[in-house]
Amino acid sequence: MNTVLLIEDEIYLLKELADTFPWDRHGFQLVGAVASIEEALEVYEKRRPDLIVTDIRLPGGSGLDIVRTCSPRAAIIITGHDQFDYARSALRLGVDDFLLKPIDDSELEEALRRVKLRLAGKKSDSSARLQPDTEESRDSRERHVIAAEDFIRRRYREDISLAEAAQELELSESYLSRTIKEFRNQTFVEMMTSYRLKLSLALLRDQRLRVGEIARSCGFQDQSYFARTFRRYYGVSPSRYRSSLKMNPLLDKEP
Repeated sequence: MNTVLLIEDEIYLLKELADTFPWDRHGFQLVGAVASIEEALEVYEKRRPDLIVTDIRLPGGSGLDIVRTCSPRAAIIITGHDQFDYARSALRLGVDDFLLKPIDDSELEEALRRVKLRLAGKKSDSSARLQPDTEESRDSRERHVIAAEDFIRRRYREDISLAEAAQELELSESYLSRTIKEFRNQTFVEMMTSYRLKLSLALLRDQRLRVGEIARSCGFQDQSYFARTFRRYYGVSPSRYRSSLKMNPLLDKEP
């Protein structure tokens, strides 16, 4: 079973996640639940957990400092603070997922499922796609999808394509496209666009950032295209979404 270290300075949230969330049901053993960087480093040194789940802001530093120092096999960042610099740093570190407070159990469960598959995954030989449709071969195919998602996370700011992803993963374009459709019910472009838009939602909460800057930071080189795509996915323009946060402050606050 994979091991996980939880770091959160809000004690009520730390206790809630440590005591009530079913980590073992999702294939993880909680080996530590701490509220400070010092405690986190001590536990990490002793237990070497596979996954670190940490708040981005901690007393005396940042959860990103822990990720940099420890270099865990996987990391999930939790934040209720919509700071562009923090978000940008987390993305550059290659964290596995970004969860906004208040934490939705289903989103955490999905993040853990993806991390679990990622930790278990090794680059499979392309012959795996010719095997019977056993649970093992299904896992192999889904690992290819997750590898494609990792490719998007690393290069979402670039003008990337299915062909480039397939080449890097040493898979055929047709196989990768078919497998993404099987597991995500999306095309490669749709999967990439969904990821970019998810990032934009977090950055739009920072009222200091211009929409054009956010668009470029999320991989959209054309602000008009970003606005059209955002409206098509969410039913409102980026500016209207941002205005709704101003008009309804509770939408942008931690519980």
